[in-house]
Amino acid sequence: MIKLVKTRSFICYIQKLQYYFYAIFLVLCFSVSAEKNQLTNKDSVDFEQKIPDENTVSDWTKQTDNAWKAWIKSEDTESSSETKSEFEAAYFSSVKLYIQGTDSFKSELRDEVAHWTYNTLYYSLVPLNLQRANYILKSYYTVTRTIGIGNKTVTGLETGTEFNLREAFAGQIILYMDEAQDFQYESFLKEMIPEKITDSILAFNIACSHANRGEKQQMLKYTKLAIDLGQSKKHFGKNPGFEKFWKDPDFLKLIQE
Repeated sequence: MIKLVKTRSFICYIQKLQYYFYAIFLVLCFSVSAEKNQLTNKDSVDFEQKIPDENTVSDWTKQTDNAWKAWIKSEDTESSSETKSEFEAAYFSSVKLYIQGTDSFKSELRDEVAHWTYNTLYYSLVPLNLQRANYILKSYYTVTRTIGIGNKTVTGLETGTEFNLREAFAGQIILYMDEAQDFQYESFLKEMIPEKITDSILAFNIACSHANRGEKQQMLKYTKLAIDLGQSKKHFGKNPGFEKFWKDPDFLKLIQE
């Protein structure tokens, strides 16, 4: 039988192979360890991204506002469809953020979404861009099905006076409905109007809405409320929305100076 003789050179060769295998083994172990660490870090980052922090609300506002301005600027251009999609992605991200947030975060986000949307609706109605106003109203209605309706006291950009956001928003919806003769948001309006109205403009707008429909008793009810809240009586006698009742004795008695 031929025996395998381990010469010195052969032994050195074996030792080299052992060294190489050992080196490769260390590299593989390090690679697996590094990969596990990367996966762990990735999971950590993903988890952190799922928890909205204190800056997330302001980031949402900034991104949504920038996306809105970019879309409006690109209207009637080839990029309009793309910028509209970017706006929708930014605006509707509020739903996902809300679901992931804490109770205090949800409250802050809910109010901020309402505030941003109110301002955008307001500046859509000033030039009576009813198509744009309808779009922003429909978008807000959609997100409120998840996040609810914001309700806080804010300061007017032009007047500098404080007002209740929810009531002011309801007043804008009435204005849109009246100008566009679009009543698809009537049930949503009822959600927006608080049980106790404190805003004279909202009461005035509700009274005007009932006057336009010839609903006398409701018109008188909200006319009285608007006056009690500080609305000037002369506005009722000059606003064409009340023209149907300008000769009505009950209405005239109510607005008599």
